Amino acid sequence: MKLKTLKTIKNLNNKRVLVRVGFDCPIKNGRVVDDSRIQQAMLTIEYLAKHKAKVILITQDRKSTRLNSSHTDISRMPS
Repeated sequence: MKLKTLKTIKNLNNKRVLVRVGFDCPIKNGRVVDDSRIQQAMLTIEYLAKHKAKVILITQDRKSTRLNSSHTDISRMPS
């Protein structure tokens, strides 16, 4: 299945768009130290909002995943 890109979709008005973002930014003392990943995603988010899309953002909290998945050893997962 070939995925569509934003440039190939003619009308984003009222369309739901799922965007996977990498918001796993470094945090020190409860504050974001480097927000460059958020800033990079903003271009896409703003484009979608400008074209009246319903934006759904998903991300992964890697720190929580590591803490909660100690039973998973990815070195033994099939490739």
